[in-house]
Parts: sequence; structure tokens; C-alpha cells
Amino acid sequence: MLDTAMAYLSSQYEKVRRLNGAKVRSEVWLVSDDAGRPAIMRIVHAGGMPFALLREHQGMATPFWPEIFFCAEDKDETIVVEEYVSGHTLEERRVARQWLTEAEARSLLAQAAAGLAALHALGIVHRDIKPAHLIVQPGGSGASGSLGSVRLIDFDAARVVAAGAAHDTHRLGTEGYAPPEQFGYGQTDGRSDIYALGVTVRELLGPDFAETSRLGRILARCTEKDPDRRYPDANALAAALQPSRKRTYLRRAAMLSATAVLTLALGGGALLFLTPKGTTPAQELEQTLEDATTKATDEARQVRDAVTGKKTAQSFFLWDEQSPAG
Repeated sequence: MLDTAMAYLSSQYEKVRRLNGAKVRSEVWLVSDDAGRPAIMRIVHAGGMPFALLREHQGMATPFWPEIFFCAEDKDETIVVEEYVSGHTLEERRVARQWLTEAEARSLLAQAAAGLAALHALGIVHRDIKPAHLIVQPGGSGASGSLGSVRLIDFDAARVVAAGAAHDTHRLGTEGYAPPEQFGYGQTDGRSDIYALGVTVRELLGPDFAETSRLGRILARCTEKDPDRRYPDANALAAALQPSRKRTYLRRAAMLSATAVLTLALGGGALLFLTPKGTTPAQELEQTLEDATTKATDEARQVRDAVTGKKTAQSFFLWDEQSPAG
């Protein structure tokens, strides 16, 4: 069957150059069709690959993985023709030491988390996430508009999770990015990709990144050695990246404690407006909402009393909506 498939592809595509070295597991070729449009041809010397499943579910508005044009397989070999994804890899930025900003890192994490959630919902684990396999395309829908569209390529090491299996059949992946369970310590699942993504993003932030920042804590949880201590799935990681409304109002309340501006309404008592100026020490930002609100209220009343000698009761309403903790 695969001889027939290769004969058909030879009539549709011309090989331009080989893109990988002499790997035992696969050959990867840049090819072009009769119109000169580029594509990628993969000849993977293994069966049971997830490419056919990826082809069945490639209807995402902004696709995270390459579009699959053709797939044929038997128990020993898989032949795939897929989209050529243009853009620059994050490996290029790593080598050039063009470190990500925190905004870019959050954009990368948010897009990757959304894409991995869709991938993992199919039961597929990539197992080889690293800078060389993440391509950034200009424009797109980056979470902060600062990075571009993120695409994940090279599914040669991917597998469909086998329920109840104690270990992976093949120990594949890239040392330094793959988690411990990928090398014989257990079965890989979606949390394995979260680990590799966390390692990748942390590396791309460079040596001066503040590990104690909120983003640093998120990455630390992604890269826990024990899978049970990581985010349970990509949706949980995406939720942790969302701004917490409780945290936002906590910051506002703590900032209010630094200064208060009093506007007096003529003949009508006092109307109090609080306007944040400056910032407060970082440690205050992690106090409870109640403590920050009480402090802001007390200090504002002291300012008011000092200016007017009046004591007008004020209520402060802060929307207390807890988002998942990072």
C-alpha cells in the first residue's frame, strides 16, 4: 500500500532537500508541488502515529499544528505530507540570545496552552516541545499582541496515550526539555507537554528573569519533577495565566492606601474620591483583600478629617471574584 502511496506522491511533489540528518526513525523533506508551493514530506519508520487523527481534527480557526494534506500508514511506516509553516523558530531567538519579554512569554504560554488543550483532548501527546519546534508567524492573535501566532511542528515523537499503560513503548524526546517520566519513569500524558513547555519558556526568558514573579511561579509549577504537582491539564495552565479580578482589585486597594484626593461638594457635605498615585511595596500587593481595603479606608478618612474636620461614612465596593491560583 505504501509503495502505491509513494508513487502517487512522486507524481504530485518534487523533493527539494532533506531537512533532517540521517535519523533512523524518520526522513523529513522539503517538497514542492507543480505550482511551486512548498510542503513538508515525512517518512516515519513507525506505525501507530497520530497524523491521521490530526488530519481529522484540523478545523481550528488559528491552527496550532500543521495542516495534514496526505497520510498513509501501515504497522511499520507512516508517510505524511503536511503544511510548510513559515516564520522563525524560537530556537533562532534562543541562539541569538534575544530573550522573550514577560508579555511575549505570556502570549506564548497562552497560545500554547490553548493549542495543547485541543491536542490533548484528542488523546495526543507531542512529547518533543522545545524552541526548535515552536514557530512564530507575524501578526496573528497573540494574547498580548506582542508575539504573533505560535505554531507547533514536528510530531515525529508524538503518541496517542494508552490508558492503563505503566510506561511509554518508545523513549523519545529531547534531553533537557523532556520530563523524567519520558525516559522510563512512567507514562507520558498531557502534563509531560506542560513540563516541556515550561522548560522552553523559562529558557527563552533568559538568565535575568525574576523567578519569584507570578510568571516565575507559574513556570515553576509547570516544571515540577512529579507530574502530580504540575498543572493537571492545559486548561488549568490557561486559567492560571488569566488576570485575577480579586488580585487586580487587591492591587488597586493597596495603591489607594498610598494617597487620597478629597473633593468637596459645596454645601452638600463631602464627596470622597480616591485616586491611586504611585505604587506600594510589592509585599503589600499579596495581602488579603479585606486587609488592603481596611487600610485604604482608614487612611482616606484620616485625610478627609484633616482637611474638613468631618467624618462622613464611606463604603468601598470591590468585586471579589477569585480566579484559579497560579
